[in-house]
Amino acid sequence: MRKCLKCGKYEVKKPHYDWCYKCFHELEEKDKSTPVEENFEDNLKSNRIHTVYIMSYSGTKEKIGYTGNLPSRLIEIKQVYPDNKLVYFREFTSESQARRFEAWLRERGKRTRTNFVSTFQDKVRKVVDYF
Repeated sequence: MRKCLKCGKYEVKKPHYDWCYKCFHELEEKDKSTPVEENFEDNLKSNRIHTVYIMSYSGTKEKIGYTGNLPSRLIEIKQVYPDNKLVYFREFTSESQARRFEAWLRERGKRTRTNFVSTFQDKVRKVVDYF
């Protein structure tokens, strides 16, 4: 079992999660007590946008992750895996929402994620073609 990425004390029971239940529950309570608008403004001020991403590399492998700063995270990953391609991302106003969505994506099978990414890329192409 893995240790919680936040506190490092407790074991993470589900393999698709990065945080223990206690740390995640504290984060959710904090996010629930803060209005969405205030979360959004705080994120803008701190230049932190909670983002979940999927990157594809070597044709068949993928990396699903969470970051508060997508551009810098992409640079970090590209330095290690130059052939990585960003195939999907979604931004959230709170970290707990982003972490929950990341876990949901990880729990899905490869086929479901592939359909999810295809739908996203089709939408992007339509927007690009429109302009």
